[in-house]
Order: sequence, then structure tokens, then C-alpha cells
Amino acid sequence: MAFPPKRAARANSLRLRAAERTAALAAAAALLLLLAPAPLLPRGGGGVSAQQTDRQANSDGGLYAALINPAITSIGIAYTGASLAPYAQSLYVAVASNGPFQLNRSLTLYGATAGASLDFAYVAGVVTAAPGTTLTLKGLSLYRAQALRAPLALLATSPGAAVVVQDCTNNQQVCWPHVAATAYFLQVFSRPFPGNQQANICAPGTEATCRTYTFTDIGFLVNPAPEFGTGGYSLHYLNTAIACQAYADPLPSCPSLASDITQPPPAPYTCLATVYDPANQRTVCPTCACINGCRRGCDAAGLPGPSGGC
Repeated sequence: MAFPPKRAARANSLRLRAAERTAALAAAAALLLLLAPAPLLPRGGGGVSAQQTDRQANSDGGLYAALINPAITSIGIAYTGASLAPYAQSLYVAVASNGPFQLNRSLTLYGATAGASLDFAYVAGVVTAAPGTTLTLKGLSLYRAQALRAPLALLATSPGAAVVVQDCTNNQQVCWPHVAATAYFLQVFSRPFPGNQQANICAPGTEATCRTYTFTDIGFLVNPAPEFGTGGYSLHYLNTAIACQAYADPLPSCPSLASDITQPPPAPYTCLATVYDPANQRTVCPTCACINGCRRGCDAAGLPGPSGGC
């Protein structure tokens, strides 16, 4: 029997909503499995073999199947174009109901073939890494990882956790001016790892001709951003290139940078880091007379910002 048009439309709408709820619950269940602690190894010389704890993925489906297996602690990405984008909406729906998922074990994602890449799709604040855990990204081309004032926005505030980026190219959608990058990476950020800071950053004023930094060995504590719920973890770059895809346009000007960075946190970094919108590659606050005055200056000029100010 055919339904009247209005009744049929309502029935279709109900079926669609049910399907959306089912998809969100499935994604939430998958991540609960992904982020559960790895099982304890049996006593007496037994245990999970290397083959069982390491898995290679050749498609997004294979990648997510490995991610939801709680025994897997390392995943080889053996294809180009791995992406979190298909799962973004379901992740946000699940997190809105239950809060960020808990990552209770260390996990490594590595490139298992030449050209392997991973697109984070600006998915942000959906995972909290437990203290003492390490998320390692190795041998990958990374895209759209930074957002909400964090270099790896996927992680919500994760004090005591660490991120290691090794032998990667981080394709950063929007970079700071070189003069600011030099000041922050080499002077401002506290270094939580032993050893010398080894980084080659483009010279100030060379944005038109130099767009790649080489981070041989540099680590820093990612400043917490309370309004966004990100940061708080340590980030260690090893033999990794930062490839700047673009810069804020017009380029922010901070003539008092040298004196401003000597002030105690959170005065440095907090403002300049919010002068651009990475997802849309646009300037939020066109110019900054100085870092500390940036929020006030943009508010006074009526310019938009991601958290009520520049």
C-alpha cells in the first residue's frame, strides 16, 4: 500500500535519522575499541606476536579495521590518501555526547610504502591521550593536522602524553611569519627532551622564496589552549620537514616581537597563533602592532576572531 506524500516523506525522514544515529553509535563503538587498553600479555613466555600487534592497511577500510583492534599497537599505512574525513561527523557526534575518547596505550602510525600519507581533515579535540602514552607518526606525509591552536589538533588536552613525528613531511596549511617561527621554536617553547635543539628555519622576510623548515631534533611542550581544550602534551620532531603551503595574507606584522617574547606565558604565542584560520587559509586579524596588543587591537577594529577576539 502506498503512503500519502506527506506521510511517506515523514517516514523517509525518520528512517534517515535512525540511520544517522546508527552510524554515530557505530563510530563511537569502533573508537571505544580503538582506544581501549591493549590486552595484558600472558605469563610464561607467551604473548601477542609481532605479526599480531602490527598491521598493514591498504585502504581506509583496512586502516580503520586495524585502528579498532585493541591488540594492534602499530599500523603501516601502505597507500596514499589515508584520511579521517569520512569519520569526522560521526566522531563529533559521539564526542558531543560522551566527551573525548581516551587513548590508553601507545600507538604508532607509519608509512609502509613510498608516498604514504595521512589527512587529519582538521578533525580536532576527539581523543585524549593518557599520561605516559606516546602517539608516533613516522615516515608519512601529513596534511591538515593543525587547528585550534595546536600542531596536532586531533588530541584534546593531554597532559603527560607525548607525540613523536619522525621522518615525516608535515604539510602545514598556514605558517607563521619566519621571524615569529624562529622566535617561538628556538626561544619561547620549553624543551621537554634532552639534547640540543637542531632546526633550520627560513630567514625572516623570505616567505616568497623559502617555505620549508628542517627539524632535525627539536621538541617542545604544546601550550594548553583552555578555550579550545587542546595542547598540554610534548611534541618531538625528528628528521621532519615542515612544508609551508601558505601564509596569512596579509602577513601579520609584529615589530615588538623581540621584547614581547621575553614576557612570561601565556603572553607570547597565545595571540599570534590565532591571527589566521588554517582551514580557510585566511587572516583573521590582518595586522598586529605587537603580540600582547593583538586581541585588543582586533577587537577595537571590529575584526573577527576564533574565540571572541584575535
